[in-house]
Amino acid sequence: MSARNRRLPRHLSWPLTTSDISDALGPHMPQIGSLWFRDNPSNDGTLLRVGWVPPVTSSYGVGTGMPAHMQGLQIMVLPLGAADRAAARTILRREALPQLDEWITQALQAPETWLLTRRGRHWQLINGHLAHHDER
Repeated sequence: MSARNRRLPRHLSWPLTTSDISDALGPHMPQIGSLWFRDNPSNDGTLLRVGWVPPVTSSYGVGTGMPAHMQGLQIMVLPLGAADRAAARTILRREALPQLDEWITQALQAPETWLLTRRGRHWQLINGHLAHHDER
């Protein structure tokens, strides 16, 4: 994101760009419901998160209860200290983005029972090494 459109304080930076994610996902990019760039760092060091949000139906006749853009595949990029951006970006592009693409490929081919539950994965850098954790 260019400096003129910057929403972050100077000491923070996003480790990935929209182009990084789009290039990594290729034909899967149109399947992404939302791509967010958060303004605040995560307390647990998460830098990248993907999630599946199932359509919520209501037995009370109110509808889904959630806007369409909040359902399906969601990606969130979280900032980190600007001094750590280059190293984090290299590791995320090399390791996390291929894993992200694989996770999305599996989600798009998942059986209905998988799709009925909220799921996710997040990636963190811990002492310079990439770690990921699945959420369910």
